[in-house]
Order: sequence, then C-alpha cells, then structure tokens
Amino acid sequence: MKNVAKKIGAISLVTLSGMASPWAAAEAEDSGWYGGASVGQSRAEIDDDRIGRSLLASGFTAVSISDDDRDIGYKLFGGYQFNRIFSLEGGYFDLGKMGFTAVTTPAGELQGSIRLKGLNFDAVGTLPLTEKLSLLGRAGLNYAQAKDSFS
Repeated sequence: MKNVAKKIGAISLVTLSGMASPWAAAEAEDSGWYGGASVGQSRAEIDDDRIGRSLLASGFTAVSISDDDRDIGYKLFGGYQFNRIFSLEGGYFDLGKMGFTAVTTPAGELQGSIRLKGLNFDAVGTLPLTEKLSLLGRAGLNYAQAKDSFS
C-alpha cells in the first residue's frame, strides 16, 4: 500500500509540474495571498449492527440504539497563489462530534462519541479552460485526529 501511495504522489507531482511549466511566467496580478472558510453538514455512518453484536458478545442485548450521526463541520484555509495555475494552501478542519446511545438488557446504557478534526497542506493546480471555467487538481498531506470516548 505504501508503494502505491508513493507512486501516486510521484505521478501527481510530475503531472502538476508539467501543467505549471507552460504558464510559469503568468502575470504578477495573478499572485497573492488568499483565505476562506466553508461550513456544511457532516455525516457519519454508525454501524448499529456491529454495536449490537459487540454488546451481545459481552452478555448484553441492545434494546434500542439511537444515533447522533450529523453535526456542523467547518474548514478555515489560506494560501499563496504563485501564478494563475499554482498555489500552496493550508487549512484546519473540524467535522464535529457524532455518537450513539445504546440501551441494554440487563438494564444499562452504552454511550459512544467521536470528534474529528485536523490539518491539511496542499499544492493546488488550476488549468484554465475558458475565461470562466477551469480544472482544479490538488495533492497534499492531511493530518486527522479522531478522539473517541465510551461510557
């Protein structure tokens, strides 16, 4: 799997370099700092069947399982556009907190939650097709952190 990731990364870098070289002398007005934010709904797929099987293996039966599988996620990002077709961008994202509550027999309750957030750093290539339409490609690194808790 590591070799596949290395090959994909190398191919992406070569492709991006090839795309960038014809336009490397883009006008100075196409460069500069930029930033932005995005907000939207995050969704998780909570495997209720797996939770039920895990409880059963521990001697409990799930009477009901309720999921909290949606939250508001957001991303803050900024970067530097070197020319019309190449920029470097970094960002912070928080996908929110999701979880579940399982009511069990014998009487009890299992609660689980997870919070997802992280950082990204990307090389972004833009290939103008027309005045108002461009292709966008991105390759980069992502650090994601998942903090979970069960009680």
